Amino acid sequence: MMDVSRRDIDPESLLDYCRRGSDLGLAGNDEFHDLLALLHGSGPGPQEAPRSQAQTEDESQGLEPEQQQLDRAAALHGRRGPMPLQAFCHEQAAEQLLSADAMLAACPHLESAHCARVEALIQCSRWEDANSACAGLLPSVDQLYLHSELLWRQGHLPAAMKVLQDALSSNLDSRKCSERLEFLQPITESLQQASTFMEEGDMQRCEEGCSEVLQKLQGCGCSGLQALILTQRAACRLLQSDLEGALDDCCAALAAEPGSGDALHLKYQAGHPLLYPT
Repeated sequence: MMDVSRRDIDPESLLDYCRRGSDLGLAGNDEFHDLLALLHGSGPGPQEAPRSQAQTEDESQGLEPEQQQLDRAAALHGRRGPMPLQAFCHEQAAEQLLSADAMLAACPHLESAHCARVEALIQCSRWEDANSACAGLLPSVDQLYLHSELLWRQGHLPAAMKVLQDALSSNLDSRKCSERLEFLQPITESLQQASTFMEEGDMQRCEEGCSEVLQKLQGCGCSGLQALILTQRAACRLLQSDLEGALDDCCAALAAEPGSGDALHLKYQAGHPLLYPT
């Protein structure tokens, strides 16, 4: 683990904390977070902690009842704007997370502040942290929408679509939910078709299907989904004895999701063809 007591830490390492903080095991380290905040000229961020109903009620004491009701009503009906599809660079993701931390520290009683932090964690690809924070949101269309965003960007497309359908059953007029469902439907169908081709032994068509979906997702902030598709295409290429192509896809998948065990295994297979003949 990095020595966070040092004051000469590479700024890139600090930015990487925002994107991969949970993987580095530093999410609960106050001093490291304060160093990161200092780097960007803001104050320390809040500690992550699950909220109970009693805590939520305590936070709301002293808040104008009308303001609290409006904030909760907005979340309940899903009035928060949609998350952008495009991926953020490391620095943009770091800035968004720091901004969300500051807003949450200043307004812990606002559901919109908690939603903003979930969005920032998703943009940073901090899936476990985002899942924990999302679970602490009040039941609402916004909570369902953010849960679906977390799911599909990780690669869980059918589950994400089911959550979006649940959100639409609560609010048929939720444009962001219907538009995201419309975006995900053809991608899900294409990947299901690619999997069918692979099961039937038609690796060429499976590879083409994966490439088509990757093209549609180019520039999107969904590293988990992209890593899964790259790994599937790598498997197709490996079975067609395209070792170079398989290695390229595995390296790209690991760059997107360093913890991908399947990509790491396939990379080893592609690098040792004599041990693993196709």
